Formats: sequence, structure tokens, C-alpha cells
Amino acid sequence: MCGLVAILGQAPRESCALMSLLKDMTDRIAHRGPDADGFSTLDQGRVGFGHRRLSIVNVGPDGNQPMTETTQRVHVVFNGEIYNHEALRRTLQAAGQAFRTRNSDTEVLIQGYLLWGWEELLRRLHGMFAIVLWDASERRIFAGRDRLGIKPLYYAQIESDLVFASEIKAMSGHPGFRAQMNDLACLDILNVLATPAPMTLFEGVFKLAPGEYLTAQPGGPAKKVRWWTPPETPASTSTSFDQAVDQVGARLKEAVRIRIAKEVETSVLLSGGVDSSLLLALASESGAKLRAFTAAFVGDPLNESAPAAEISARFGLGHDVIEIEEDKAMAGTLALMEAMDEPVADWACIPLDYLAGAVHSAGVKVALVGEGADELFCGYDAWGNFIRERRVWSAISAAGRLGFGASIIVAARLASRALPLERIGLVGALDVAGAVAGGQGRFRSGAESFRPLQAERLLRRGWAARTPPADPASGANFFEPLGKRFGTPAASSELSAQERFVRMRARDLGFRLPELLLMRVDKVTMAHSVEARVPFLDHLLVEETLSLPADVVLAKGGTKPIIKAVARQYLPDHIVDRPKIGLGAPMAKWLRGPFGMEVRDILASEAADPGSPFDGAAVDALLLRHRRDERDYSAYLWPIVNIALWRRKWLR
Repeated sequence: MCGLVAILGQAPRESCALMSLLKDMTDRIAHRGPDADGFSTLDQGRVGFGHRRLSIVNVGPDGNQPMTETTQRVHVVFNGEIYNHEALRRTLQAAGQAFRTRNSDTEVLIQGYLLWGWEELLRRLHGMFAIVLWDASERRIFAGRDRLGIKPLYYAQIESDLVFASEIKAMSGHPGFRAQMNDLACLDILNVLATPAPMTLFEGVFKLAPGEYLTAQPGGPAKKVRWWTPPETPASTSTSFDQAVDQVGARLKEAVRIRIAKEVETSVLLSGGVDSSLLLALASESGAKLRAFTAAFVGDPLNESAPAAEISARFGLGHDVIEIEEDKAMAGTLALMEAMDEPVADWACIPLDYLAGAVHSAGVKVALVGEGADELFCGYDAWGNFIRERRVWSAISAAGRLGFGASIIVAARLASRALPLERIGLVGALDVAGAVAGGQGRFRSGAESFRPLQAERLLRRGWAARTPPADPASGANFFEPLGKRFGTPAASSELSAQERFVRMRARDLGFRLPELLLMRVDKVTMAHSVEARVPFLDHLLVEETLSLPADVVLAKGGTKPIIKAVARQYLPDHIVDRPKIGLGAPMAKWLRGPFGMEVRDILASEAADPGSPFDGAAVDALLLRHRRDERDYSAYLWPIVNIALWRRKWLR
């Protein structure tokens, strides 16, 4: 696991000047790779590579980057892990490719490119990765992101340079970088807590989507290509539920096995729930040295340390419990904003930050995490509610198709504006009604805050989102709202429950996983120099699961029936059947205590800024109602706090 920087310029530049720039940029992401650094200047200074290394595979110096081969044709910087690199190396050696390193997965990328070419190389890789490769003979750069979006890769046109980086803060080291807020992305964060690709909250900075690559030449246009897409519909097979359990269990066991580090110690972030407990059980079978880490909120229902301790003891693992205290939470939140560059407005980042810090302090470099199980196997109660669509939404959708959509939209808007601020939840329901009547459907991401009409109530009067600069790889400067991109008709007469499930899962794989859950995992763990590995998102497991008929995945009712059936082979029933809690924080309670007073100071500072998009009086009124325990408004307040902290860091 590492951090990378790459620059593709139009004109030659002095090698020493480019080297100095690369060092400044990579120093800003030294946490991603504290073990070594390296730099290359190529093509008369038009191309520069910088790298920070966290040594996990082939830990000796011969694995350092940037890396090239004897002819100096191919140069690469790489962030991630290739789990099948040993098998690929054997295949390449049999084909006559010569290796210089002992066991480097980075060198496999070079030799694989030389033999197979770029796209075929990507398709053969089994792992998580962000790769930037320069072919000197073609004078062409390639930049690619893994299938599921586990590793991020940003790009921006800064003056005459096309710049790539693992984190946006590295780009801030470029003398032409200017931080400006992307207003459309701000609205997305208010809506769904994160920013969908290709946008970021930084105007002019973009990110590759999962399964995409970008290619360009000096002075030429950049072009994006999608090289992998998940299966869109389940295969029509006769697979039974029991067969699916056997297939998923075997594939998951192998996914865990290949993610246990051979040269450094591996840990498991253990919540006490079924997903992480199953990962621990499967990992313990390998015989590897393992250690479990659990976050604990003392005296709070979110505290899962007791069941986590039971599971750790069952498999004979060392177990560290990290207690999270409210009076230290704000300091941690401020540090998180430094680590994440742009907000991932999910308060689960707070306990994740404590866990990653503890893993690093223990001298452990690798952690297994359970992200992806819920999205693949139907693990959310909200999914069930969405799949079993209520009749009211079907009726509204039908009315829209009969020509009453415009009237319903106008009525919803007028009614929402007449409601008092404390009825902001009802405003959201009216907004959904208008969207359904207009044919957008009900977008559900699994993590949402504001609907557009709700956001209007807390934005300054007259504030309007500016159109952002164009994406240098597509020419587009406006992207459809998520509701239009991912929304589906609500009428049960149009879609069956199983069809709604398939659409829901596609949305979560397309947005929620890569831009919310995986982004928080990467940014927070790497801030502590810890590599998080995600067995449930092994692409072979994902493809196999998506090929299963929906009625098999949803069989027996409840949530995640296949995963729970696999887990019963290793875990006691009372662990498998525990109600889902999930990683989080007692934010509603915290906002009513001293933490909430610190938040009020942050929001007051934001309101005093004339460039703020927020109506300070309305935001403060909502916070005061929450602190008086009139209603829980924490889900509305937290995205605003995150944006305010970002604006304070980057714009003020």
C-alpha cells in the first residue's frame, strides 16, 4: 500500500525543478508510505513520478518505486496489492519475461504490460489498485483504478500539467493549485454524504470511477475508458440456496486466505457482528498470526466489545478494545478532516479512526475489514422496505404517468415551503413524492441526509450552485443528479420485488460502496499507515454473487441469508442472529453535550463567512432544537458540520 503522484506536462522542464515539486507533493502524503520514497523525471521533464511506500510485499529495497525495466521503456507507480502476482509472475516467466526483483507485485505490472498490453493486464489482475504507467516508446500515460473502487485515483488539469495523485492534498503542493468549492458536489454531500465520481468537492479536481482508466499523451487530449462493469442481471440458473451457500463460502474462504499478509502481521477490525466475526473465523483457519481490534463506546448500546471479546477468545486471538470518549471526539474529527481532504460525512469515520490508530500503534500494517457484505447480500433493513414498495409510492408514480406529475411536483414544493423548519422530515417526504411523480423514482443509497427541498431550507437565500469546470477526460461539466442516475420507478406494477433488489444492489455498488464506505476506509486507515483489505469485495466473489438469481439471494427472508448460512458453519447462532448495529457513533447524544457546543462554535464561524452557502440562523435553530431534545436532527447537522470544517481548512 502506497501513495503516488504523477505529472504529465506539455513542455520540457528542468529535472531538478520537477524533482523538487514531486518531493513536495509526495511529502504531503507521507503517511501512505512511511517506509521509502522515490522519484523519476522522464521525457525531458515532461513526465514525473513520485511515490511513498508502505512495505508489505517484497519488503526489501528492490521493491521500491517508481519502478522500470532494463530497457527503460516502461515506468510505473502503483498503490495497492495484487493478490495473484506470484501466479502471474510464473506465467510471465514461462513466456520469457525476465524479472529482477525477488517477489515484487509492482514488477509484474511492468512485465505484464510488455507482454499483454494495458487492458489485458488490467483484466488479469486480482486485487485492489490505482496504477499510473508511462510507456516511453508510445509517449503515452495510462492511469487505472480497480474494479470495485477500493483504491482512489484523482486527476486534475493544473495549468499545463495533467496531475494524478492518491490524495488531493498532494495536488495542493503544485504551485498552480487553487482550492475552490464545487457547489454541485456540496449539494451531493448534503444529499448522500459523499461525492459521486467523477466530481470531488474541489472544483477542477476529478476522480476515476471504479473500473475506469484514463490515457493521454503530452499536449494531447485525455480519454477515459471503462474496462470493467459488474454483471447487470443475474444469470438464469437453477442454483439452489444450499448450492449458493457452498459456492459463496468457498469463494469467501479463498478471498480471506489470499489477503492475509505473508511478510507482516495481519489484524481484523472486529465489530462483534456477523461479517467481521466470519472474517476472523476464516482468517484464523490459516494459522497466521492475527490480532483483533474493537471500538467501544462505554455505557452505550453501540458498544459491541462483549460479543467481540467472545469471538476473539473462541479463536484464541489477542484482542484490543479501544474506548472512545466524547471529550476527545472533536479533536479526532478535526484530524479526520485533515486526513480525508474532502468530507465523507459519515460519523462511522470517528471509531474507524480510533481503530486504525490503535492498529498502527501496535505495529501492525494490515487490517481485514467487512465492507461489501451488506451491499452484495442484502444486509440493510432499508433495502427490505424499498424492495417491498409501499402502495402510496406506486399510486403517486401511476398518477405521474397519467399526466398529473407536474401538478404533484408543484404542490409538493409549495407545501414544503409552507412547513415550519422543525418539520424538515415531512419536507423530505414531499420531495420524494415529487421525484416519484416526475418519473425519477426513489433514490436510496443506504446513507442519506437531505433531499433537495430540505437542503433549500438551510441554504442562504439567493445562493445557487455554480457550474463547475469541465472534466479534462470527458469534456462534461455537469453530471446528472444521483436521483436521475440511480432512481427507478416506484410502481410495483412496473418492477417486481426481485427487480427492485437488483437495481438497489447496482446503485450501492456504483455509488455507496466506492464513494462512501471504501473512501472512508482508505483515507482513515492510510492516515495511520495501515492497509485495509476487503475480502467481501474480491471481484471473483462479487461476480459470482451477482450471477446468482435474486430469489436465491433473498431466500428465507431477513437480511443476508446466504452469509448467515455460511457463518453458522463457524459461529454460534447467538452471534449470527444478533441485531445489526454497525460501525457508528452516538452522535445524537454527543450533539446534546459538550461536543455539541464545539459544533455550535464551528457553525457560528461558518455563518460569519459571507461565502458560506448556509443560512446560519436556520442551521443554528435546528441545532438548538436538537440540543433541547425536541427531535433527532443529527443526520441533518453532521453533513453541514463536515462541509463547514472543510471550508475552514481549505477556503478560510
